[in-house]
Amino acid sequence: MSKILTLPFILITLIASANNVQLTNISVTNNGTNTGKIIEFDLTWENSWRTASTGNWDGVWVFFKFKDNDGTWYPLHFTGTDIIMPAGAAYEMGNSGVVTGVGMFIYRAANGFGTAVATGIKAGIESFPGTFEIRGFALEMVFVPGGSFWLGDETSVNSYKEGSTANSPFQVTANGAGTNMGSSTGLLYDPQSAYSGNIPGFPTGYSGFWMMKYELSQGGYRDYFNTLTYTQQLNRLRDIFSNPASPTGTSINNSAACCRQYMEIAIPGNSTTNTPAVIGLDADGDNIFNEATDGEWITATYFTWPDVASYLDWAGLRPMTELEFEKACRGPLTPVAGEFAWGTNTIASYPYTIANAGTATENISNMSAILGNCNSGTSLVSLLRGGIFATGVSTRVSAGAGYYGTMELSGNISEIAITTGNEAGRSFNGKLGDGLLTTAGNANENNWPGVNGNTGTNVAPGNYDGGLGVRSDGGIRWRGGGFTQINNDSYKVSDRILFSGNGTDIFTNQTNKSFVGIRGVRDAN
Repeated sequence: MSKILTLPFILITLIASANNVQLTNISVTNNGTNTGKIIEFDLTWENSWRTASTGNWDGVWVFFKFKDNDGTWYPLHFTGTDIIMPAGAAYEMGNSGVVTGVGMFIYRAANGFGTAVATGIKAGIESFPGTFEIRGFALEMVFVPGGSFWLGDETSVNSYKEGSTANSPFQVTANGAGTNMGSSTGLLYDPQSAYSGNIPGFPTGYSGFWMMKYELSQGGYRDYFNTLTYTQQLNRLRDIFSNPASPTGTSINNSAACCRQYMEIAIPGNSTTNTPAVIGLDADGDNIFNEATDGEWITATYFTWPDVASYLDWAGLRPMTELEFEKACRGPLTPVAGEFAWGTNTIASYPYTIANAGTATENISNMSAILGNCNSGTSLVSLLRGGIFATGVSTRVSAGAGYYGTMELSGNISEIAITTGNEAGRSFNGKLGDGLLTTAGNANENNWPGVNGNTGTNVAPGNYDGGLGVRSDGGIRWRGGGFTQINNDSYKVSDRILFSGNGTDIFTNQTNKSFVGIRGVRDAN
C-alpha cells in the first residue's frame, strides 16, 4: 500500500483498559517541513510504577490502525522520527527483530508510583494520500528485565529440571543458543520430550521482554474484533456460537451464563455487502451497549490458539514461551517448592464476594490480606476484572502478582505458551506479529505453531506459505490454571500438566476452552 494521510481525518479514540488506560486527544499534523506527518496524543494510566528494587517498570504499548478504501484496517507505522516525549515520560520503539514501527512502548522516565500522565506525545507516522479513519489502541505492559532465572521446582508435575534424574531446578544463564536440552545432568530436561540438543532461536526469557500486565479484557477483544472484515469475523466465530449477521443481542461466545462473558452483536453484519458486525458489551442485557456497568474490564475467554494467535499478530505482539512464563512469575528468585505466581505455596480458597460488578472499579470485598488471592475453581467459578486483587495496600502476595508486577499469572484463565515439549514448539524463533492478518483473519507469522495448518507436533511449522495461516494447536501448552480447575496444582508456576499441543486442526474441530485467555509479549530493544 502506498497512500498518504492528509487532513481532514475522522479520529476515533479507543480505551483498551484494565486499569483505566486512556488514549485521548489524537490529532495528525504536518511535521513542519511538509515531508511527513506527526501524530499527537495524550496518555494516562493508573497504578503505574518504576522501581529500582526489581529493576523494572510498567508501561503502555500504543499502536494505531487506519481503514483503507477496501474496508480493511492496516497498521499505521511509526517512523521512529520527530518523537517528542513530555517531561517524566520515556519511550522505546520495540524494534527487536524485523518488525519495526508497529507500535511504541511509553513508560516512566524515573522511579515513581501512581497515575502516569503523558500529555502532548508526538511521533512521526507513515504518510499516505487520502482521508482515513484512524483508531488508537493501548495495552498496559510490564517490562521483564534480562538476566538469569530458575525453571522448575522440586514438586510440580512435569516440571523442568536439571538432568532427567534430578529434582533440582535448572538455571537459565544464556540465550537460546546456550540453552541445551537432554537427559544428562546439567542440561535442561523436559519430561514431555526425548529431544536432546540446543534450542538456538527459542526465546528463553534470558533477554528482556515486555508482557501484557493483564489478560486481555472483553473491551480489548471488542476493539480488535471491530477492526475485522466480515469474512475475518466469520472465521473467528466459525458459526459455532453465532455469525456476524446474527441478530442484535446474540452472544459471540455462548458463555455468559457460566463465566460472565458479555460480548454481543450490537449491529448485525451483512454477508451480501460484506459489512462486518459491530460488537459491544451488554452485561445487563438491555441492548444498550458499552455502558459503565457492562463489563468491558472483565477478562475475555473462550478462545482457541488460532484465536489467540490472531489477536497477538494483529497487535504486533507474539506468544510467550513456557520459559518466559516462569521468569515473569518467579523473577530471579530461587524456586519455592509448589509455589504460585506470588512466590509462596499458600493460596486463599474461600468463595469471593464481588462488589461493583461489571464496572471499572469491580472489586472483591472479602479478599485475604495475608494469603495469595487467586480466581480458582474453589473461589469463584466465574471471571473477574483484570488486576482485581491489587489495591492501594496490597502486597505482592495478597495481590496475587508475579515478581515483576504482572497480574493473574496464577488463576483466572490459563495462559497459552509455546512449549519445548515437541518440535512444533521448539522451532518457534520469537517472530513478532506485524499487525497484518490473512484474509481469513488468521495469524500468518513464520514458525508460529500451527501456521500453514501444520498438525504435526514433531514437525516444524516452517515459514508462512501464503495459505490459511495459524489454524492448528501443535506446539502450545496452557500455563497458570483457569477458574474451572478445582485442583490447585494447575495454578503453580512450574506445573505443566495442562498440555494442549496435540496437533488438532482447530479450524475444523472446534475446541474453544472456557478457561483460555489472551496475553502476549514483545521483545525489548
